[in-house]
Amino acid sequence: MSKSWGRWIKNFGLLATVMFMDVSLMPGVATFAASSPSATIKLKGPSTTIMAGQSPTFTVESSGDTSGWEYQFWIDSSQGWKMVQNYSTNNHYTIQDIMPGSYEIVAYSMSSSAVKAQAWRSAVATTQFINVGSHVSLKPMSMMNNMESMEPMVQAVARNLMNPVYQFWWQGPNGHWTSSGNYSTMSMITVPYYPVSPAHAGTYHVMVYAKDGNAPATPANEIWSSEMSVNVMPTVDFQLSPSLISINAGSSASLTLSQVYPNGDPAMGMSLDNLDSIFTITNAHGQPASGFTISGFGVTNQQFVHGQYTFNNAPTLQSGTVMITAGANVSPGIYQITASDPDHMDVTSLPVHLLVNP
Repeated sequence: MSKSWGRWIKNFGLLATVMFMDVSLMPGVATFAASSPSATIKLKGPSTTIMAGQSPTFTVESSGDTSGWEYQFWIDSSQGWKMVQNYSTNNHYTIQDIMPGSYEIVAYSMSSSAVKAQAWRSAVATTQFINVGSHVSLKPMSMMNNMESMEPMVQAVARNLMNPVYQFWWQGPNGHWTSSGNYSTMSMITVPYYPVSPAHAGTYHVMVYAKDGNAPATPANEIWSSEMSVNVMPTVDFQLSPSLISINAGSSASLTLSQVYPNGDPAMGMSLDNLDSIFTITNAHGQPASGFTISGFGVTNQQFVHGQYTFNNAPTLQSGTVMITAGANVSPGIYQITASDPDHMDVTSLPVHLLVNP
């Protein structure tokens, strides 16, 4: 996506969060008023891209009578806040041999008489943000927690940007662009982050915007990555059935574990082969249940340990059957059983309710 096209998406139909900094809370600065009845000021810098090594000048311009006014300049950078010019009649400041990074420049203005009277609350503030050599890119995340990810995950990497926040965008096969929401510090995302039906699977185009966390979300303050293409597969869930079973202590019940799409249809071509499936059983209070055994996927009468049993590399296709046996000493009541895949898909089935009769 070109920068002009990126601006078009941002400006038509989709809004980003505008974030402002309360400059009255800057370290080392007294509380200042937000406005002045006599003049309006604006801080202006170079109209072209600032390159590292240049010496950009920032000038306070006014729309009213500011004769006899004085100006104080502050800069926030990777080195923190610094007052670079105390109150004087000089209405501009030049950053010599600027280094790569992002900067927030704040100028305070008030009359010389107010400065002498230390009437700090009469000051007017104006702010400008600049990016010098700032860059953001996307990289695929094929591994998560040292395990292969079955979902397309991307990570944003920002350079020369202070306190970066991000906003992700993706275009699905339907051609529509969708935003991840307001800017946030979240630098990784699953594309998309909602369930995908088979009809909406395919190639997705992803890009990310980034900015200084304090800067307004405008094209002048934003940077953006080039597009990345990822292949999105339909979302696959675990399903246990039936949803309610009733047995006596000392007897067994059969459950079917399946892989399904979000609409409940069988996940065609999917396999449970080589997946670790964790079965969990809890009592009515949500505590691990004891006294139960499980059989299936090539093993028999395995004890639940702290309410869990893991089938490693389950040798089956699409679905399989397990037998849950309640020991003779299991207390009557309602229990919940779930199946989850902790490694690749990281999904958990809806619970099955198991009633052990008195």
